Amino acid sequence: QTTTTTTNKDNKQNNQTNQEQTTAQTNTQNQNNVTSESVKNNINRKPFEDLGDSLNEKLAKNEIDLNRNFLVIMDGALTADGKLDKKKSKFIRSDGDEQMVNAAKESIEAIGDSGFLIYLKDQGVEKANLTLVQDDNQIFIRLISDMKDANRANTAASGLNTNIQALLLADKNGWAKLDESSKLLVNNAKITSDGKNFVLTVTIPKGDAQAMISKTLKERAEKKNKQQNSNVNQTEKVNSETAKK
Repeated sequence: QTTTTTTNKDNKQNNQTNQEQTTAQTNTQNQNNVTSESVKNNINRKPFEDLGDSLNEKLAKNEIDLNRNFLVIMDGALTADGKLDKKKSKFIRSDGDEQMVNAAKESIEAIGDSGFLIYLKDQGVEKANLTLVQDDNQIFIRLISDMKDANRANTAASGLNTNIQALLLADKNGWAKLDESSKLLVNNAKITSDGKNFVLTVTIPKGDAQAMISKTLKERAEKKNKQQNSNVNQTEKVNSETAKK
């Protein structure tokens, strides 16, 4: 009787261990699938590069002061491929420094053109109210989307949180590296739900935000200069070879 009881107990423990191992393997596989799904979309960097060039030109001419405060609010809609629908989206409020208001609008449009919002589209976000603010202390971003019901809002929040963790995991393991500005935004993002509302907020101390922006613009200027020098050298080489003929 004792031997039978012990055997049954051992079998039960073995079955439980096997189930736990299977569950762990399944969770790992699901996480890998989510990671692959999250990083598969290629973000178009061209809109961000154009924005950087525009801001660098204005800075060189002393036409803009990036430290000035502003507020911009947009009622936005997304296209099927996760871009900002320019026909259905409109800015409904803007306050503060005029040049910074324009820069903020250009930044929002660059994000929309890049396809980065596909991560929201994948979670069922169709329309959203977007607020972008810079004050004396911080840069604050808030996106609110009115979903069909509270369950949809919870699911969207959970899904985007999973995607963010997958992006960070991919960056940590070198599968798909995030640039420093993207990493700062992701690390300061908070995704929640409030009733039927899906809510995404990003709060970055002004000093950190300004340092990120300055570094990003400097790197863009250096990259553009290298590209221009390379084009000049290539043109001179072609002209030289043509002259020899």
